[in-house]
Amino acid sequence: MFDDIEFAHRAYDPWLSYGQAKTASSLTAVAIQQLFQANAIEAFAVHPGGIMTSLQRHMTTEDIQARGWADSDGNVNERLKTVEEGASTSVWAATCPHLIDLGGGYLEGCGIAGVHNTRPQAPTGVMNYAVDPA
Repeated sequence: MFDDIEFAHRAYDPWLSYGQAKTASSLTAVAIQQLFQANAIEAFAVHPGGIMTSLQRHMTTEDIQARGWADSDGNVNERLKTVEEGASTSVWAATCPHLIDLGGGYLEGCGIAGVHNTRPQAPTGVMNYAVDPA
């Protein structure tokens, strides 16, 4: 995964790239937690959930519809969050006293995400390698 992160020697895959970026974000939180825990600094990776934002601007309408994010009339799927709803986990992480001494975790849905050893059917949780300090 880390041997060609710039896709210089293979075809660019936007979903693989997205996964690498999410993994890097999570591992950064783990590293920051290790480095600064003695200073009472907590670090977390936060997944806001599915949100229809300008991040999809490089996707085709067909791809957005094929993923079920919008219908053929352009109506956004109701399971996607608003930008405000997507911000809720970040706000919770910044203010929740129950997260003290739990840094380095991956947060989603205003909670600590489950850790998986294999890819789950539902797009929730975090893979074990993304929170492994080793």
